[in-house]
Amino acid sequence: MDNGSNPVKIVGNADINPPLDPEVIESLKELIDDDDPDFLTDLLEGFLENAQDNIQKIAEAVDAGEADMVGRLAHTIKGSSRNVGANVLADISFELEIIGKRGSTKDAGHLITDLATEFGRVKTEIEKIV
Repeated sequence: MDNGSNPVKIVGNADINPPLDPEVIESLKELIDDDDPDFLTDLLEGFLENAQDNIQKIAEAVDAGEADMVGRLAHTIKGSSRNVGANVLADISFELEIIGKRGSTKDAGHLITDLATEFGRVKTEIEKIV
């Protein structure tokens, strides 16, 4: 945000913002069929692997001042996070995407910390499912 505030500061409050949207997870579970019983497990494990890799790359891009790369990687995480119901992770990624589009990584440091923290919450919940 332009005023420097971070509207996602309630990252740690699982009662208000659970790491995974239960409705999205239930919708994904409905897609499981006999032809692909591992669908959800494969999807969630793939998400974790890709997101973790992209979060590391974002941190490196921030350190290198590569705003365009930050924006592109954050956009990728945002989309995949929404697909699995990790809405807070998607919101933080969206803020990083905006920062990247502005062409500077100056304000990204605190969001990297928030992104990593929220990813930890999401990973813990996914590991309960798979």
